[in-house]
Amino acid sequence: VRFLVEMQNWSQRHFNKRAVFYSTYAIQDQAAKERKHQIKTLGKDRWDYNYAPVYVVCFLSFDMRRPPRELEKIRQEDRYLSLYKYKEIETEEELGDGTTLVFVEMLKFRKGLSDCRTSREQWLHSMKNMSIQLEVPEEITDPHLREVYGKAEIAAMPHDKRITYISQVMSRNDELNSRAEMLEEALAEGRVKGIAEGREIGLEIGREEGLEEG
Repeated sequence: VRFLVEMQNWSQRHFNKRAVFYSTYAIQDQAAKERKHQIKTLGKDRWDYNYAPVYVVCFLSFDMRRPPRELEKIRQEDRYLSLYKYKEIETEEELGDGTTLVFVEMLKFRKGLSDCRTSREQWLHSMKNMSIQLEVPEEITDPHLREVYGKAEIAAMPHDKRITYISQVMSRNDELNSRAEMLEEALAEGRVKGIAEGREIGLEIGREEGLEEG
């Protein structure tokens, strides 16, 4: 699977067509990388077009649709997430190439954190409000999302404080690595010693049993 992820902060005409255009690059790029692994036919590389699915995920800070006035406004505002695939018009059968365009219109996502019922909603709320939050909200339970908050806190540190923090983390990691290496060496030495002692005991028992049987 190939992913293209973009965050667009400024409105742009025909953004949907731009996303389709970008998806074709991810497909063609696979042809260039996989060509050397394909069967050679008549002295040329043959690509069988079995490319991996491509997902184009776009986070937008504007209304991409700009719906006509006659459409129900509330319904359109609630639809902050849209997924598009290539389908047959009448049967809606998917073409099967796996190309998927995902548009997330953050402007239309208005849920408060207490109203977020899924992990996806918590992620979207955090992306939209993290810059104005002073600490990790208690409602955030997803461990991966809490890790993002931690990384964001580090990224927001003043330069000198961040350098000091990174240095402390590196020193701590070096200490832990040294301890782990010492432990591995001790365990390896113990295993070798144990095997040698076990072998000696086994030989001694074997001698005694052999003599007794003889």
